[in-house]
Amino acid sequence: MKYRHNTRQNRTIVNVTDDTSDAIIRARTLAQPVCTAPHNTSFGLAISAVCAFVLLMLICGTTPVVAGYPVPVDTVNGISGFLNTTIPSNSTIDTYTTAGIDTVESTLDWGAITSGIWNSYLASAQYCYDNERRAGMRMNLGGDYTSSTYRDNVKTNITSYLPDLKSDPYNVTIQYIVLNLTNPSGTERAAFANEIGKHIMEQTDNEFKVFVVESLSGLDSTYVSESPVIYKSLSTVPDWIDFETDTLRGNTTLSRVYSGSESFLSNLTDYRDNILNRLRDTPNISNHYSETYSVKIGDGDIVLFNNGSSKVDRTVANAPAGYYWASINDTMVDSSAGSATIEFYIPALSFDYILKESSLDHITYISDSSSQLWNEETITDEYIEYHDGVMDTNYVWLGNDIDIRAEFWDPEYTRDNTFILHYEWINASPIKDYHTYDYIVIADKNANEITNTIARLNDTYGYVSLGDYGNSEVWQTNKIAAIDDWIDNYGINIFLDEIDFAASGDNSSSRLKDLVDHIHSKDKKVFMNIYTYYKEFGTYGDVVLKESCFSSWDGDVNNPTYTWEEMWIEKERADYYTAQNITVAGLSLGGLDDYDKMAFDYAAFAVLYGLTGNNSYRYGQPNFQSQKEIMVYPLGMMLEPSYTETSSTDWNRLYQAGRVHINPVDHTWYVDDNKEPNNLTVSAYFYGGGDFGGGQHVKVFANSDESTSTIYFNNGVDPLWTWVWRSCELDKSVYETHGHYYVYMYYRGVSGGWNFFGEATELTPGDAKTWFDTTSNNLPTTTTDQTWVVPANYNFMINLTINYTSYDNVDELVDRISQTPATTKSGCVVIHTTTISSDKDLTLPVWSGTQNISAYGDTKTYANDASGDWVEVGVNDVPDASADTLDWSYTTVDSEQYGLVRESRGNDMYLYRFLLPHTS
Repeated sequence: MKYRHNTRQNRTIVNVTDDTSDAIIRARTLAQPVCTAPHNTSFGLAISAVCAFVLLMLICGTTPVVAGYPVPVDTVNGISGFLNTTIPSNSTIDTYTTAGIDTVESTLDWGAITSGIWNSYLASAQYCYDNERRAGMRMNLGGDYTSSTYRDNVKTNITSYLPDLKSDPYNVTIQYIVLNLTNPSGTERAAFANEIGKHIMEQTDNEFKVFVVESLSGLDSTYVSESPVIYKSLSTVPDWIDFETDTLRGNTTLSRVYSGSESFLSNLTDYRDNILNRLRDTPNISNHYSETYSVKIGDGDIVLFNNGSSKVDRTVANAPAGYYWASINDTMVDSSAGSATIEFYIPALSFDYILKESSLDHITYISDSSSQLWNEETITDEYIEYHDGVMDTNYVWLGNDIDIRAEFWDPEYTRDNTFILHYEWINASPIKDYHTYDYIVIADKNANEITNTIARLNDTYGYVSLGDYGNSEVWQTNKIAAIDDWIDNYGINIFLDEIDFAASGDNSSSRLKDLVDHIHSKDKKVFMNIYTYYKEFGTYGDVVLKESCFSSWDGDVNNPTYTWEEMWIEKERADYYTAQNITVAGLSLGGLDDYDKMAFDYAAFAVLYGLTGNNSYRYGQPNFQSQKEIMVYPLGMMLEPSYTETSSTDWNRLYQAGRVHINPVDHTWYVDDNKEPNNLTVSAYFYGGGDFGGGQHVKVFANSDESTSTIYFNNGVDPLWTWVWRSCELDKSVYETHGHYYVYMYYRGVSGGWNFFGEATELTPGDAKTWFDTTSNNLPTTTTDQTWVVPANYNFMINLTINYTSYDNVDELVDRISQTPATTKSGCVVIHTTTISSDKDLTLPVWSGTQNISAYGDTKTYANDASGDWVEVGVNDVPDASADTLDWSYTTVDSEQYGLVRESRGNDMYLYRFLLPHTS
């Protein structure tokens, strides 16, 4: 429910436990609470014959923060640093730490490096580590890049010093190395950078990502690449704001490293915390509003800037319909009626992040330092079917032994961020629709199927094994021939398997590099399966497969035993791939129908590796035959560049859908998505074929028969000889967080009723989702001993609908609302007053904190209206007054709605909570 009011303040509600007229008269004589803030609304509770009270209980909450150091971050979006022209002092690092700068980039003149300078840098990196800062190292290189003497001198210094970085804490705290080519007239820059980058890789065991900070053609990404970080030299605040406005309007990269003036470091951190870290989508760089100091985020939120020395009103024309909320200044514009011009004031030399919501419902008081903005509770039906909805034929459902089964995925689940890997014949694969997969790995050289069934040449990879490695030209020539066969005759990319077997051989590094370079020379991509030697070869290709990702196997490939992967291995790999900006595809291995394991592994991959860039996930079996379609929870865009280790049993990361949590100890997971299932509805298309004195009632259950429902045939009511849709509702206890369902149907022992079942064309040809069984192995005794048969070319017309209630905490208001309790006593009447105050006109309803009061069950509550009269206010008893959703009892006072609930705590103790119409 929405309330938009602008009327008087300070309304008192009293709660009276003695219903005698004297008590009510005494309560009327009490004065209203005194206002101590510019804008406030207040409630009072009066209780007679009570002497001692627990006045207030606060519901405390925290806002999760990005992971602490030294967890590596995505260098495209996670770096917030400052560049020094030398090695910064400890006091300078302290300044950065205080200001919230997380990465300290130092500059070393590599032509003049000495052991003393190097030891100073190591000490600085150690100090960064001790103060939970990341470090970057910039190597100034200003010599003649064509001179072998200069190149050798640079490499000699690298050999002398950089191996130190392989040990703790330097390999942890140093995020990257920058090659800064400072000779403006130097030629052959890319060749020089490649040579130096390769030598750094060799001397540091490829521990660090190596960047250049200029655009160079011909870089070998195995060794060095252009930095994704945006650098800016600071002079004045207006200049910096202009820069950030232009950058955000034209670039989706969020990493920043500043240099120059250090006079407004706190502004940089404010911008990182309140804008860049809060983005709920990527900056829309192709579609802008006419307001030049605005940036559209996706197609909804807006960032507004002000580079001037005084407050300005920023107007945005043709903003889509919705509710707009300024998350820094806590003001709202209601544009729900349609597209309109919206206006927000922006303080001098500042910015604001404007949230766009389809609804805004209320503000919840948490503490005097924190309140929460919530959108409106919504109820939605999510629906799925695997047929085209037009009946083509029907199945005669007669006989006690006939069972029906249908497979469903949660209607909201998706194949986003997933890939497929199978080695079977394409035309025999259960996978019929390849269009959504990120990567498709195959071994079947069937040109027609590759071109017409998969039809994704740019995303398909042909299998080539390197497990038979031999250090010979013959071996390399044969592998190039196998690679060329896939590329020249089928037009697809290459998947290189068994890298670890090859890696132990002599000259394997150079021979594998030659193969990768050959593939790249033909404009094709390389997908590499690496497990052990990931640091040696992880930067060679375009995608790395992390096999046994969270789940592994052992034994016979066709009868495997499944185990959990060691979590330290996953963490080590994830940290390295993140630091190196390596695209990773995680392959979990587990039982065909172990959907709980599949769901955990996907959540764990999303937390540790992150669904960023082109990272992708797959769950399968180790023989890679008959691989099934999988679907995953719709997490949406990743909103944090690293994961958080809140505790040993809670690792998490924020996504658009909510914060994803995993417990790495007991392998459980959940998402803070503020969404609750209410029920599941199964619908089917039936034909009433006769009434023979009974009704064929169809029993329905999902996954197990712990909760069974019924689709009834009502004699004399349901039509005969007519096709109709009929449904039944399953209890929400059958809801599965992994998203997968088998729905079962059966009837026993009655003739007539629903004895014909509609069949319709499969949505995807060959994609069977329904089965029947005619054996004597019957439901519900067993679901696995049947012989399930697919109706040829059709699916039974069965649908699944899941009903959800959704609500969301949109924003945190900091130091904006206070709640002040007060108690007064007059004779035997005690009045408890709660005053909600704000320094802003907040036109949304405010939910108070809870107040614990001793009262009788028949206590009545009153509000003092504008005329000074007492108006009785109803109260609803609820099981949890602290809940995020409440069934309020509403009472209208002076055309405004107030709400009241209470929770019994026993022994005449109640936890009261109030809804106030506004703080205006």
